[in-house]
Amino acid sequence: MGEAMNRTKIFEKYQNKWVALTSDDKIISAGTTIKEVLAKAIQKGFKDPIIAKMPDLKFDYLL
Repeated sequence: MGEAMNRTKIFEKYQNKWVALTSDDKIISAGTTIKEVLAKAIQKGFKDPIIAKMPDLKFDYLL
């Protein structure tokens, strides 16, 4: 099993935004809508990026 990746800095910088990422967590693009983020990633040559919505850190989440 591989090591867990620490995404805290990504969560803090892009909280409550959509982001497109490479498989090694490099940010390709970010924005307020998934459509915008995907379009920017495709323009940069990434056909199938990982797309994720970063959590809003102002709220507590229950597991």
